[in-house]
Amino acid sequence: MKHDIKKRIRMYAALMAGVLFIFVTAVVINSSVHNSPTQTQPNPISGSGPKSSPHSRSVSSSKSLNKAGNKDHFVPSTNWKVAPKQLAIKQSVASEKEYRILAAVNDPLAQGRWYFSTVKAPEAWNVIDTSKHTVVAVIDSGVALNHEDLESQWAENSGENGITQAGDTCWTGTSVSKQSNNCDDDGNGYVDDWRGWDFYYVDNDPSAGSTDPYGEGVSHGTEVSGLVGAETNNALGVASIGYTNKIMPLQVMSDEGVGYTSDLVAAVYYAVDNGADVINMSLGSASDDPALKAALQYAYDNNVVVVAAAGNCGTMVNDGICDALPAGSITYPARYATVIAVGATDQNNQRAYFSSYGPKLDVVAPGSGTIASTTWTAANQTHAYATSLYGTSFASPIIASIAGATRATNSSLSPAAIKSILVANSQKVSTMSSHMYTEQLGHGVVNTYNALSLAERVKQTTNDPELLITGNLLAESMYTPNTTSGIGCQAITSSWCSIWLHSENGYDRYLPYQQLGDERTSWSLNTDVLGENYWQAQAISGNFVSSSRDMISKL
Repeated sequence: MKHDIKKRIRMYAALMAGVLFIFVTAVVINSSVHNSPTQTQPNPISGSGPKSSPHSRSVSSSKSLNKAGNKDHFVPSTNWKVAPKQLAIKQSVASEKEYRILAAVNDPLAQGRWYFSTVKAPEAWNVIDTSKHTVVAVIDSGVALNHEDLESQWAENSGENGITQAGDTCWTGTSVSKQSNNCDDDGNGYVDDWRGWDFYYVDNDPSAGSTDPYGEGVSHGTEVSGLVGAETNNALGVASIGYTNKIMPLQVMSDEGVGYTSDLVAAVYYAVDNGADVINMSLGSASDDPALKAALQYAYDNNVVVVAAAGNCGTMVNDGICDALPAGSITYPARYATVIAVGATDQNNQRAYFSSYGPKLDVVAPGSGTIASTTWTAANQTHAYATSLYGTSFASPIIASIAGATRATNSSLSPAAIKSILVANSQKVSTMSSHMYTEQLGHGVVNTYNALSLAERVKQTTNDPELLITGNLLAESMYTPNTTSGIGCQAITSSWCSIWLHSENGYDRYLPYQQLGDERTSWSLNTDVLGENYWQAQAISGNFVSSSRDMISKL
C-alpha cells in the first residue's frame, strides 16, 4: 500500500523549498501503558464528548482531503477504515499547515559524552527508580522498530495485544492475535494499534523508510527516540537520560520530513487518550495553527507535558520555515504557552549558532556536536548509530526524557509543576552573567539531578503557599523596570517554593526553588527580566500555587 504512493510523495518533496530544521552527520557503527491520565475535559472528537461541527469537506474515492493549499497529501481512501477517529479529526481541521522536522553506564557510545555531564545525568542515574516507567510519545517521522537499543522500549497497547477470546468485541469464533485481526479490539478508533500509529500513511506500522529509504527525514524519528529512551546498561550502543521511559511512536512525518496539521492534531489526541505522560515534538512551522493549539491545550488540561524544539532560525541560513520570520524566531508549536520551548547549546554552554531564541524560550539543552543516538539507514536498520547531531530537534528529546523521569519520580505532578521543576533550577551558565533569565539561553541549561531531587522534595507540600511582596511592588502592584524588589513565599517550614511569573504574552519566568526556614523564604527580583509588560506572580510548590498578584510596568 505504501509503495503505491512513493512517486507522489517524492514529487511533493521535490517541490518543497527550504532546508529541514535539522543538521545531521550520521556515522553508522555496526555492533554485535499504564493507566490513561485523568481527563478534565472531553476530547472534542471522542464519542464520549460533544461531537465536532459538521465538516465542509469530503473524501473522494481516490484520494484524501486536500492539504496545505495546492498540495495534496495523498492517502488511499480505503485506509480510513482502519482509523475512523483520525478521519474525524482530519475533517474537523479547517486549514492545514505544513510542518518540518527540526532536526555511569556500560553502553560503549555513552562513554565520555560531554552532554551527560553537562545536564548532570550521572548524578541523576544514581537516584532513578528503575521500577517506575512513564510513556513519552514521540510525534515525528517513522522509527527503527527493530533497533537493538529500542526494540524493548516501545510502549505497547494492552488492548490490542494478546489473543481474542469468547465475549471479546472482536471474537469471531476463532482465537486470533489482536495485533493483526483487522479489528479495533479496544474501541479507540484505530485498528490493530498495538505499538503506536502511522498518521501520515494511516496504518499501524510507524516504521522508517517505508516509502523512501533515502529521504531527508527518514532517520529523524529514530534519533529522537534514542535520546528519549534508548535502552541503557545493556552493553550496547548508546544511553538515554530517562532510560526507564517507554516510547510511544507516532509517525506524522513522511520519510522526507514533512507533515501536516491534521495528522499532528490526531497524534496529540491519540497520545493523550492512550496513556502518554509526555509528548515530544521536534518539528516546527512558521504559522500559528489554531487546531494544533487546541489539541495542545487538551493535552495540558489532561495532565500531559508537551515539549517542543524552539526552532533553528538563529542564523537565518535556512531558506524554508525561517524565511518568513524575524531572525531568531521561535517556531510553532514551541511558541504556545502550554509547551516547554527548548533551545540548543554546544559543548561550551553557548547558544548553538542555529538555535532560535527570544522571550518565549524556556530552557536549553545540548543539541550541537558529538551527541550520540540510535539511527536508521536502508543498509542498517537494527544497529546503526549517529555520533554527531545538530539541531534543536535533539535538545528537545533530552528535556522530554528528563520530564519523563521527573514524572516517574512523582507521578502526581501537573504539567505546570513539572515545567517549574525543570526550568526554575536549571544551571545559570557563565554567559548568563548571573541573570535568572536571558533570551539567548532561557532559564539556563537543564539540570537533571536538580529536577529529580525537587520532584521528590515537593511531595511534602500539602497546602497552597502564600505570595509575599515588598518594596516598590507593594503599592498598586506596579513595578519599575530595571530595579530590584523583594518577593517571597510563606509555607510549611522546610518545604520548597519558587516564584512563577506569567505574562499576558504567554511567557513564563521562575525564580529558583528554595527551601523555607521558619515558614518563609525570599528572593531579590531584578525586574530587568520582565521588561515593560503585564505579569501575574504566584508562589508555587509542586502542584500547589498561591493566589496571583498583578505586576504592571510603570512605563
